[in-house]
Amino acid sequence: MKEIRLADFRAENLIFSINHQFKPSDKQVPLALRVNQRVRMSAKPEEPVFLNMALTVFGDAEKNNYPFTVVADVTGVFFVNAEGQDREAILKDHGLEILMPYMRAMVSQLVSLANLPTPVILPPLDADAFHSEPTAEPEADGESAEAEEPKE
Repeated sequence: MKEIRLADFRAENLIFSINHQFKPSDKQVPLALRVNQRVRMSAKPEEPVFLNMALTVFGDAEKNNYPFTVVADVTGVFFVNAEGQDREAILKDHGLEILMPYMRAMVSQLVSLANLPTPVILPPLDADAFHSEPTAEPEADGESAEAEEPKE
């Protein structure tokens, strides 16, 4: 039986940076996301494994005329009951799904604390979208998400 359990997590880095050069327009700014994953595997299945996720919202704000940039960098400590390559695949897929609600809350709170007129609430994310080639794919509501290959 293959299973994954979150033992602990912590925010490594939380950054909010306003773009003072932002030029508002009548168009809605499309949501731009980038997720990078790094894993640190242990040799034995009974030892913890680590998944670090860095979520960037509106990267390169000045270049892309985004109102701000937010980066949430979080590391989760997991126990994965599986062998070999299965452990890493389970960690990447299910670890992202487990950590993402915490990261979504962190991003929402950072933007809220900045006292901006429009809140940012990230949509639920599909883990499969972040294991493919880097692309920008439109979401159901017209938002886009950028996926980057995980770096190890």
